[in-house]
Amino acid sequence: FHIMFNQISEFPDISKLTNLRDLQINHNRIANVAKWISLEFPNSLFSLSAQNNKMTFIHENFFINLTKLERLYLNNNELTSHPDTSSLVKLQILHLYHNFIAEVNETVALPVNNSLQTIAIQNNRIESFPSSYLVNLRYLTSLQIYNNRLTSLPNITTLISLQTLIAHHNLINKIDEKNILPKNNNLMNVHIYNNKLSFIPDEV
Repeated sequence: FHIMFNQISEFPDISKLTNLRDLQINHNRIANVAKWISLEFPNSLFSLSAQNNKMTFIHENFFINLTKLERLYLNNNELTSHPDTSSLVKLQILHLYHNFIAEVNETVALPVNNSLQTIAIQNNRIESFPSSYLVNLRYLTSLQIYNNRLTSLPNITTLISLQTLIAHHNLINKIDEKNILPKNNNLMNVHIYNNKLSFIPDEV
């Protein structure tokens, strides 16, 4: 169901489309998203594209019914906080870049026992990630956190499948060698240029 590039200000009622797998509602005028809207989504939905809208807030239970969702694109909105995606147990791709997210607090939850492979949260205003944010993401291969306001790298030691870490254009001034090398290291691409580093530990 593709309804992008219109002037829609609310999510449509698609509850009767019980076999719908792909909803693309990007490039519209959707603003705040309430809790009840999620009840109108068929749980068959595989991909939800809502980028390039006007969303500033998403209710914490908005995704509660989307247990089969694998791809979520919320980039290029006006979100000021990280949405709760803990119910998206099949999620593989999460795009939150080009928003106004300034803080990722301890209550923010990513899916548990998930197959999340890509987190793209670059071009925001994030200063730090809580220690719990990246725990147990054993299938994550790409973490893109560049163009934020980070002063240190998040702990990635549990990301045993991580291949790409993009963290350039931040305010990172030190690297803790205990936090940078995942077990069973698969890292192939690490971009940390344009930061405030004066020293790189030998262990890195």
